[in-house]
Amino acid sequence: MSASLSVMLTSARNGRWRSLYILSPSSSSSSLVGSIKVDVHYYEDGNVRLLTTKPVSLSVSSSTATSIVREIAVAEKKYQENLNKGFTSLSEGAFKGLRRQLPVTRQKVEWDKIAGYRHGRGIAKSAEGF
Repeated sequence: MSASLSVMLTSARNGRWRSLYILSPSSSSSSLVGSIKVDVHYYEDGNVRLLTTKPVSLSVSSSTATSIVREIAVAEKKYQENLNKGFTSLSEGAFKGLRRQLPVTRQKVEWDKIAGYRHGRGIAKSAEGF
């Protein structure tokens, strides 16, 4: 029995979110310093990648774990909302504008006639040896 599966991806996003924080406690208020690193890959008829690092500096009034986690959550949510606004504001035309639609020759490559091109002849000749 043979089976096949076809998947058509019209657009996809994936990525990684990494955060690191260092707490410097003091008697009055604690300082929380860190960074957020985001690596997002967007695919739709081509590739666009966003790699960003945002430094974070927060003042935490209470050094309890609940208070620290709440401050981190607020800062990260705000940054994620800003990133989402940035992606949303980029229209489909803006993403396509980042990619070159045609080769430098301004003509589509006819792959079935590649041997007829100057560079293609060299590739075709070297492939004959295999």
